[in-house]
Amino acid sequence: MSEKKKITGTQRRYTTKKSIKFMDVAAKVMISLGGLGTIIAVAGVFIFLASVVVPLFAPAEMTPAQKISNIEDKTKQAPLLIVDEFQLSAWTLEDAGASARAFVLNDGETLLRTPVFAEETPQAWAYDSLSETLIAAFADGRIELKNIGFRTRFLLDEQVLPGFLQEMEVGSALPWDEGIVQRTPIGQLRQLKLELESEAHVATEHDGIRLISMINTNSGPVLTYLTQDGVLRIQRMVSRRNLLTGQVTTTVTGGSLQLDLDRRGLPQWLELSGRGDTAFLAWSDGHLLRIDSRNFNALAVAEELSLIPDGKATLTSLSFLIGRTTLVAGDSQGRLNAWFRTRPEGTATSDGSRLTLVHDLGQGPAAVTALAPSTRSRLLAAGFADGTVRTYHVTSDQLLVEERAGQGAVAAVALAPRDNLLAALVPSGLMGWYLDNKHPTATWHTLFGKVHYEGMNEPGYVWQSTGGTDDFEPKYSLIPLIYGTLKATFFSMFFGVPLALLAAVYTSEFLEDKRVKAQVKPLVELMESLPTVVLGFLAALVFAVFVEGQTASVLAAFITVPLAFVVAAYLFLLLPIDKFVRFSRFRFYIIALLALPIGILLARQLGPVLEALLFAGDIKAWLDGQIGTGIGGWFLLLLPLSSFVVILFYGLKVNPWLRNRTSGMTRFGTGMAEIVKFICGIVIVVVMSWIAASLLTAAGIDIRGDFPFTGQIMGTYVQRNALVVGFVMGFAIIPAVYTIAEDALSSVPEHLRSGSLSAGASPWQTAIRIIIPTAASGLFSAVMLGLGRAVGETMIVLMATGNTPVMEMNIFNGFRTLSANIAVELPEAIIYGTHFRILFLAALTLFLLTFTINTIAEVIRQRFRKRAFQL
Repeated sequence: MSEKKKITGTQRRYTTKKSIKFMDVAAKVMISLGGLGTIIAVAGVFIFLASVVVPLFAPAEMTPAQKISNIEDKTKQAPLLIVDEFQLSAWTLEDAGASARAFVLNDGETLLRTPVFAEETPQAWAYDSLSETLIAAFADGRIELKNIGFRTRFLLDEQVLPGFLQEMEVGSALPWDEGIVQRTPIGQLRQLKLELESEAHVATEHDGIRLISMINTNSGPVLTYLTQDGVLRIQRMVSRRNLLTGQVTTTVTGGSLQLDLDRRGLPQWLELSGRGDTAFLAWSDGHLLRIDSRNFNALAVAEELSLIPDGKATLTSLSFLIGRTTLVAGDSQGRLNAWFRTRPEGTATSDGSRLTLVHDLGQGPAAVTALAPSTRSRLLAAGFADGTVRTYHVTSDQLLVEERAGQGAVAAVALAPRDNLLAALVPSGLMGWYLDNKHPTATWHTLFGKVHYEGMNEPGYVWQSTGGTDDFEPKYSLIPLIYGTLKATFFSMFFGVPLALLAAVYTSEFLEDKRVKAQVKPLVELMESLPTVVLGFLAALVFAVFVEGQTASVLAAFITVPLAFVVAAYLFLLLPIDKFVRFSRFRFYIIALLALPIGILLARQLGPVLEALLFAGDIKAWLDGQIGTGIGGWFLLLLPLSSFVVILFYGLKVNPWLRNRTSGMTRFGTGMAEIVKFICGIVIVVVMSWIAASLLTAAGIDIRGDFPFTGQIMGTYVQRNALVVGFVMGFAIIPAVYTIAEDALSSVPEHLRSGSLSAGASPWQTAIRIIIPTAASGLFSAVMLGLGRAVGETMIVLMATGNTPVMEMNIFNGFRTLSANIAVELPEAIIYGTHFRILFLAALTLFLLTFTINTIAEVIRQRFRKRAFQL
């Protein structure tokens, strides 16, 4: 068989070895598998994150649990229903507050029926489910407080118990000794029993008490009551127990306010806020009277308003949510609205706040007849006149579940302490449902939109996942974390990328000493070996302290160091041509050992001068808004913009004109003309910046104020701030950006460089117009690599910032990034809880953010690469 000839007709003089062919195929397969494995790994990460996040948005579920019809009519009409935390029993307050009945939740069997106040019927009563305290007022003016609720105890000595209790299986429950006993999963016997305990009683000597309310505070109960004659009293009860006799002495202090009730008569509701600083009186027509009770001895009417603004309905239900700050009102048209106090500017009320309608929960199928707030979250159960029951999550304005309990109006609703059971009393009996509320605090709106939380004057983006009390409401907006991530990336790129790219251009195109070049590049690459935790440690404990003490000098360095470089370059131009060529090889040493130290020294000396001229002598007080005007801050901020305008003007107008005028001058004369031009440019930049800063300040625009999208640009100084993070993270991304950029520049074909120089272009013109456009794809890749490093950085931002999720571009304040937030909070999050899944959503957001940026960057890089091939 003849050998195959080449196209020229000659035969091949060699054959490829089988081993080489095998290695070629193996390499191709391995590279393909590697690429495929990378795709699978990235897809796997995405799928895993998504699998944890998707259940976050699952709808709530409601499953039928109990249906009891064999209970007495007065129980079906009881105004108060309480369920125990283990979903075994419940109790109701009946006979107008005179008696209580505990019963088994599955079949309605009575466990205990007892008079609460020795068979005496109170004139007014109120129950606080959080503290399990019942307060009642009687005809003789006496007020009694009772602690009533289910108590849990474990029956440890089973030998003395009846045999049917000893033989109980795990999970089973039986009534015994006026309570209910259940075998726990670990084999213990747990008994729940309704118990009453007298806390205090007070003889007020004010008969005719019609409405009463109370709260428990750290210093004792605070109660308020309204008498028939229209006098509102708010009092604090302090009880002291004699350690010798055991006798309890109760002292009552407070004040009163005479109300004019001639027009509307007695109100139907009286409520007291969680701190006791406000009392609310409401009438059935929706009129509400808010009493300022911060000083019990000087009660005053703070505000009057209508809870039904359109006046087309009557108020049927009123209740506080947990914390007793948000007031929920239901009316005869089935509408539910939530109100709480805000503090708008210019409010003329006595306490500077006003009650604001914040949450509209929509309209139900009939009049609202019963409300039951959760004791652990912002859930609310509501019953309607047609027998419908609903649960809402108030903060997110969500209707979670809805079910029909039966015919007729709902007399009372109850949420179990763990929010896992909903019970309702209707004319046909008791209905119960198991609840799986999923994650009601997490919606697209609460995660990425503005939410009006309690204590805030207006909606905002807030991340605050933990609090000190049960009254706290978790806030899960990811926007501050995304904002902090972008802020950290911006300042680190702002500091690091220009230095890295300029250093790469210098070492590739202008550093003529090959020996120095061979040493500089490995030295810069060695910077990348520093652990980020070490950089974060140095930033937090060294750099942050230094910058705080030398803030003005650090700001001055942004001016003096570049000026020192430029002045050194202009002075270098004054040298004769032979000396210029001779000393060109020492430019690196001149920059590193002469210009840079001079710039730093000037910054150290000019810092106090700059502080005195621009910041009234104290930059910290100026940033805090205590002294001075905004001119100094605007001046510094406008310097780069003014410099860009002047450079553009010089390039278009001044440089061509000056080139014609200096064409016949000596080198020294040309250099002096350039120096004069430079000095004039500095003067123009300073004047332009100062005039613009003065105009902005005269227009009332202070740089220390809040701006849309950016928040404060300059504001209160915090030691661990974005300035420090920008320095250190910029230092961290320089090696990667520099290395890839320098390799891209050095890879430009030498004939392009030689052709440009031979055509008469200067090295600078060659670099700007030939080398950089050709290496644009590589330079862009270097920048994108630095961007990816900055976006995902964790330890530096974790240690060097205040880690506060604030939304402002103030370089003197901190922030919190997505990655740092995950590192801080994930170890403490309950697995598969709302917080846990939202942290995974933060990780998914960071994943999608970097994936999107890298995809766009790759598209742009490919475009640059095609243009480079065309050169």
